[in-house]
Amino acid sequence: VHCCTWNVGDEKPGSEDLSTLLGVNAKPSPDVISVALQEVCGDDAWRQKLLEHLYPHGYVLDYIDIIDHQSFRDEDVNVIIDHE
Repeated sequence: VHCCTWNVGDEKPGSEDLSTLLGVNAKPSPDVISVALQEVCGDDAWRQKLLEHLYPHGYVLDYIDIIDHQSFRDEDVNVIIDHE
């Protein structure tokens, strides 16, 4: 399993090569690549960028938007972050 995380800072994907970050050229090849992106703006562009690097190596993209699955309410965020 290869795991990576990247705070993209509300930026759209650029022309950078993500192969090293994603570990697609690692030997041996990882069975699973887990990617976590923070501060994503325009998730479709990021999905496409990830697919450009993953698909040629035989990987598929299974996308989960964690915000859609959160179990806390917006007013709880400060309590969760501050632990008060």
